[in-house]
Amino acid sequence: MGGDLAYAVWVDNRSGQDNLFLAQGPNAGQTWLASNQPVTNFSSPGGVGQPAIALDSEGLIYVAFSTRVNLEEAGPPGLYVTSSSDGGQNWSAYTLVSTDEIMERPALA
Repeated sequence: MGGDLAYAVWVDNRSGQDNLFLAQGPNAGQTWLASNQPVTNFSSPGGVGQPAIALDSEGLIYVAFSTRVNLEEAGPPGLYVTSSSDGGQNWSAYTLVSTDEIMERPALA
């Protein structure tokens, strides 16, 4: 992965449910590719919120997000993390980090 890549992640309701999408800026974010990659694909109402993103030195992208409802595709309400090793084309299974009732603004470092 080049050092001039930038990534953005956000909550989007284009499918009728809240899901996360990722965009890539190949020139440090001066411009952005038109194709937005889905990070999650939930069909359950309530979806996801408050995403955080991090990139490690190997180019692995991590996205943390919270849920406030039981999601059929992930599990109980909580804080989850997923990762991608191919620039956001494919994502790992969602890993439950915490089911603490008070979760706001997850952060990755």
